[in-house]
Amino acid sequence: MEKDQLTDSLVQKESKKRPLETPSGPEKQKIPRLEFSVMASLEEKEELVMKNRGETPMLLFASKVGDVELCRYFVEKRAHDVGIVDEKGSNVFHYAARNAAHGVELLEFFASLGADVKRKNAAKEGAEIVAIREGNFDFAIKLFSLRRMKKMGFLTYYIRNKAIGLDILKSLYEKKTSEVYLNTKFDSECLMARAAAFRDLDIMKWAIQICDCLVYSTNVRKQMFAMALKGCSCNKKHGERIVSFLLENYQLLEKRELDLPLKFAFLNGHIPVVNVLVKHGAFITGNKKFLKTLISHADVKVESISRFLDLVGKKMEKILIYPLHFASEHSRPDVCEWMVRHQGFDVNAIDKDSLCTVLHYSVFNKSHGLENIKFFAPKMSAIDVNRKDTLGKTALHFALANERLDVAEELIKYGADLDVDFNGCNLLLYCVGKNRLSSAKFVYRKKKSLVNGLGPEGKTALHIATEFKNKRMLQWLSEITTRPPTSI
Repeated sequence: MEKDQLTDSLVQKESKKRPLETPSGPEKQKIPRLEFSVMASLEEKEELVMKNRGETPMLLFASKVGDVELCRYFVEKRAHDVGIVDEKGSNVFHYAARNAAHGVELLEFFASLGADVKRKNAAKEGAEIVAIREGNFDFAIKLFSLRRMKKMGFLTYYIRNKAIGLDILKSLYEKKTSEVYLNTKFDSECLMARAAAFRDLDIMKWAIQICDCLVYSTNVRKQMFAMALKGCSCNKKHGERIVSFLLENYQLLEKRELDLPLKFAFLNGHIPVVNVLVKHGAFITGNKKFLKTLISHADVKVESISRFLDLVGKKMEKILIYPLHFASEHSRPDVCEWMVRHQGFDVNAIDKDSLCTVLHYSVFNKSHGLENIKFFAPKMSAIDVNRKDTLGKTALHFALANERLDVAEELIKYGADLDVDFNGCNLLLYCVGKNRLSSAKFVYRKKKSLVNGLGPEGKTALHIATEFKNKRMLQWLSEITTRPPTSI
């Protein structure tokens, strides 16, 4: 599809442009500027600032109402610190951003003194946002250039900020400076993606118009379009409208190329965007791999997993082997609970290859293993809690070997046996044999008599520990053991 085809319909719809609206309202009602007499001395100006500043630090107030000469006087003659901030965390740049007459000059002056151009106030706003809200666009653009965001233009960087409306974006674009829009492939891709991810349909249309002013190859234009589609999955409020508009007005991608945007929508849990993409022919390639990705994703929603299964028309167990075991190792308890309650999986199921239960697998889940065990264990019998894998290890062995003492505590709470044996070693000797001091101490606190147990060939805990030359382990065992080591 040629360049002019991409925007024909959009240009027709937007032919009647709305008049530019500049910022108005309370944010534009500045404190009236102090009128300094041309004959006033710096001392007289200082006195006038003092009388009108209220609780605002003098240098900050001077930054808002004064000029470079006055601020230089405060810094050089009165030793005011350019790093000063007010009670809301605003610095000299936040105040100078409100200075329509001298803001840019003050910006350059304070920057030359090393003031923090990247500082954000308590509201998480940089001075450039204050400047934009005040209509001081030149200040905002200049400050942005000092921050050296070389790969991304001003519009692209700030388009995600909802405080900056379409009329302001248009006004900024009309500045046509190199800092506003970099006119590069990367900048255009990011502008499209951010507009789709964070803004509404009108701003998305405007971003398309800007990017379409550039002459790109078909492949690059397709990539920009795909970036926008992926961005829609992050936009909970406007994503559905934007993705519908894009797919109904432009046919830049083949159905198979909608695979990645569809996956993004699933991962972000944006089912309305999923439905629009599917309506336009999108489908997933690599069902098994993607189902694993979905289950493992930190923020996955069960609605996404359910909708994916509906899309592929298969039950989970037809795609994955032992899906509940996989979820216990890689996902959250709410996902595991959904699989048990709504997909019918058995918490007592055994991996026939390893003989492991979901408890064994949960031990390896660093983020959610404990919570998963709290869900599974109460539903399992003592036999299943103590079930051994093909090597003869219980879930408690796994927990102690990996020093997951929180998990071990929970397993014991639900019936894990402290007298379990592995290769002729009791649980404490097993921990010593794994050189896990914290786990050995944990077991000892639970059952002190285990320290006197004997392993294969009559080895004591001290004998086993000697093989590792772990001084801390040896010292601890020497202090607590009641069976002195003997030569074997």
